[in-house]
Amino acid sequence: TERIATEKSRAVFNSDEDKTVIGCDTLGELDGWVFGKPNDKNEATEMLKKLSGKTHTVVSGFCIKTDFQEIIGHSATDVTFRKLSSKEIEKYIAENPVTSYAGAYAIQGSAKSFVTEVDGKIETVIGFPLKKIKNILLRILNI
Repeated sequence: TERIATEKSRAVFNSDEDKTVIGCDTLGELDGWVFGKPNDKNEATEMLKKLSGKTHTVVSGFCIKTDFQEIIGHSATDVTFRKLSSKEIEKYIAENPVTSYAGAYAIQGSAKSFVTEVDGKIETVIGFPLKKIKNILLRILNI
């Protein structure tokens, strides 16, 4: 996630125009299986079936790029899903743009009902570790 976030921030940074650019990327991991956004609804169905009843780790990497430095880091949070029925998964996939989300779900939406526990920062699962980035920005801006 750190590498991809860095590539994103470098791709859009223009030293003539930008003072600071923040790139982020989010992936999930379950028992050695690393996953991002599904390619289609079938893959989304398989992802949600694998996550059902288990705890997975979500990692959001970031790169804060300025004219004079790049600060690269990440944040990780464990998310536990309750057991999901096939009907719940079908309904969620039919009603949501699942190919836009790492793991085929957005915890800030109706998928929050899938979650029984979050061990870490929910902002990491959403895809932008706000508190960590804010603290770095305050430090580099000397505020």
